[in-house]
Amino acid sequence: KFGLPAAGAAVAIGAALFLRSSSTGGIASLQDLARESVPLEVALASGKPSVVEFYADWCEVCKAEASATSELSREHRNDLNFVMLNVDNSRWAEEVAQYGVGGIPHWEYLDSQGRSKGFVVGNVPKEVLSANADALSAGGDDANLPYVRKVAASSQIPLQAPDITVQQGDGSRPRDHG
Repeated sequence: KFGLPAAGAAVAIGAALFLRSSSTGGIASLQDLARESVPLEVALASGKPSVVEFYADWCEVCKAEASATSELSREHRNDLNFVMLNVDNSRWAEEVAQYGVGGIPHWEYLDSQGRSKGFVVGNVPKEVLSANADALSAGGDDANLPYVRKVAASSQIPLQAPDITVQQGDGSRPRDHG
């Protein structure tokens, strides 16, 4: 009943909405963020603090957080570097190990010298990401980020199991399998 004119109108409305969302920020994709992000080497040499996000294209939480990251990167484009590192790319294996990335998304906050100020991991509210970015932006190297976890100097756990000798019982007790 509606036919071709209705279909044409629907296509025009869809195209207009797409163009509007694209021009006003819209919904960011991880690929868009990665393409627009500052390369790690450039960020570390820039003299500005950086927010480094470790992510993967398959990560649903990473996808859900993409619009918050996009908004923050636009808000702080003049005072913070935003770097996106895909954990599935072996090029970043050293950084994944260096920053102890065990879950994603993982945001690492770096001062202007590239030293870690702390990190947050997982499905983090936008307010937390915003407060950390605002504090890093305002305080630079001296910033006290309100919502971070820090790892201080510690000892490594050996990867090999300790030598444990199991002694056999003499058979006098019920659980002895002597």
